[in-house]
Amino acid sequence: MPALLDRLKRLPTETIILYITLTRDAAGTRFVEATQSLPMVIGAANAPVFALLDVFVGQGTVGGYVHSYTAQGQVAAGMALRVLQGETPQNAPVVEGTNVYIFDWRALRRWRFRESDLPPGSIVLYRRPTTWEQYRWWISGTLGLLVLESLLIAVLMVNLRRRRRAEGSLKELTGRVLRLQDEERRRMARDLHDGTAQDLNAISLCLCQVLEDHNGDQNGTRRLLEEAHSLSRKALQEVRSVSYALHPPILDEMGLVPALRWYLEGLMKRTSLRIVFEAPAGMEPLPPEVEGTLFRIVQESMSNILNHSGADLARVRLERDSRLVRMSIEDNGRGMGTEALTSVDGGAPLGVGIVGMRERVQQFRGKFEISSGSAGTTVLVSIPVSREQSSDLRPQSYRDAERQETETAREKQKTPMASPTRDDMSFRRA
Repeated sequence: MPALLDRLKRLPTETIILYITLTRDAAGTRFVEATQSLPMVIGAANAPVFALLDVFVGQGTVGGYVHSYTAQGQVAAGMALRVLQGETPQNAPVVEGTNVYIFDWRALRRWRFRESDLPPGSIVLYRRPTTWEQYRWWISGTLGLLVLESLLIAVLMVNLRRRRRAEGSLKELTGRVLRLQDEERRRMARDLHDGTAQDLNAISLCLCQVLEDHNGDQNGTRRLLEEAHSLSRKALQEVRSVSYALHPPILDEMGLVPALRWYLEGLMKRTSLRIVFEAPAGMEPLPPEVEGTLFRIVQESMSNILNHSGADLARVRLERDSRLVRMSIEDNGRGMGTEALTSVDGGAPLGVGIVGMRERVQQFRGKFEISSGSAGTTVLVSIPVSREQSSDLRPQSYRDAERQETETAREKQKTPMASPTRDDMSFRRA
């Protein structure tokens, strides 16, 4: 056996080994084929080992045209059945050849044999299924799912692009509507101030002149004239108030801080609400559109506080840094309910006023937030503003007036503020 194994290690190329049987060597040593001699031969050989029996396939041999005990058993069983069914053995046909082509897939791969070169009808055992054969249903399902997801993502991306375009168009349209609304308010305020208010003022002056020239009291005529004069003055004040509420001239002339101070002082005089206004001294001017937006938000917030909160104290705080202008409006009222807060965050519409405030802020890519509780409600607004955007475009006289206003503001913060009269406003506007 040692000499045989040594020879097997040094076989020339293009050699094959046909294993027939080896149960004893020349030295008289006995071997068990299945567990000793055959594994020793296969382990030492540098060439493929072919077998003659099917029981040797699967132990390292390539296989071959082997005698199949399985086929032989099937033939014998068929003959036995025929005899049991009454057929005489002499009539049973002789069956020859129970050899079949059987190969071990692992040995074929080891010695680089191709399955396409095997004889037709060959049986290949111990084949390892490929990844595709093992998992083709999983792979097919995964690929199908990926294709479906890709289609869904593509559809979603198209819809998202369309939605963004629609949102951009809606935002542009909303901005145009808000600008037209502000322009219409400005025009109405100008028409009321320059038209209706002047007519009412002329009527009041005429009635005043008539009262000065009319000394007697003929059938209560003087009393009627005095009442008409009083009503005309009252109507004049109402028209001026409406005109200033629509668009106060001081906002264009002196900027946001003086306009807010004037508006809040007037509001305190007309109502029982106490308001604390805090703004940095000498705050740089903002773009007119941003100033108008912040002023409208204060107007709407004060209207909501007076109509819904039941508060007696409000605080308006304005501040600015190099990137943002921030404003907070707080009150000590009863607060908003959970439903209302959900609506503010994007649920069902809450009201035109709050929706308008949010849309105004979104036009400048800003943030609009409302927080509320039992201690009151807070409106927070932040709008990005660069210094280049806020270069002062007002005349020098208005900048001087604003500086004078901010110098006195340091002493007046958090204290009742003196409000300019209507005549003062008319004088400044002139």
